[in-house]
Amino acid sequence: MHRILIVAVAVLAMALTGSTALAQKPPKAPKPTPAPAPNTAGITISPSANPVVYPSGVTFTGRVNGAKAGVTVTLQSSILRDGPYKNLAETKTDNSGKYSVGDRPSRNLYYRVVSTAPNAQASIYVRSAMRIGLVVSDSTPRRGALIKFSGTVRPRHDGRTVYVQRRSATGRWVTLKRPRLVGVNSTTSKYSTRIRVRSNGVYRARVLGHADHSLGTSRTRTLVVH
Repeated sequence: MHRILIVAVAVLAMALTGSTALAQKPPKAPKPTPAPAPNTAGITISPSANPVVYPSGVTFTGRVNGAKAGVTVTLQSSILRDGPYKNLAETKTDNSGKYSVGDRPSRNLYYRVVSTAPNAQASIYVRSAMRIGLVVSDSTPRRGALIKFSGTVRPRHDGRTVYVQRRSATGRWVTLKRPRLVGVNSTTSKYSTRIRVRSNGVYRARVLGHADHSLGTSRTRTLVVH
């Protein structure tokens, strides 16, 4: 009898333990809410030239993905990558979502295009190259003649060095003279130097770039000695 009582108590304890475990079993976690579909809308930007030789203009073209006609695209610029940006111009997309808008940069700038409906933006860094002129006093000099090399630089960069160079037989450019720029007016500087020419040669002038403007290089000038 005593043995039967012990077995009955054990069975009752197991039953109570199982019911408690069932009562304490955590509820199933709710199914996660599906994440919203990523916004695949975007906008592209491509400049007509980079660098842009001062004071030429640049045209930006691109497409607003998923857009049709009439979406507003705003062109903005900043001297810093992270802004602040200022609005320059607005345009509308065509039936294919394409746009075209332009500016005339006076220095190196970050440009950004921003569209609405859909919201998208894209940016690009555009360099403004100095415009370097090069004139020679005689392109067919006699051997040993002293030739004047001169030109202008825009925008104004008084005090900066101009590198007047000659192309060697190996194709390397060799600097012959380093005149300094002097002011002409509010927008232009000039330089002048003389080089004794003893053989045929191809010449150019350069001004190194800096924070505001990119490297400028003149057209080449060929001198033929006779």
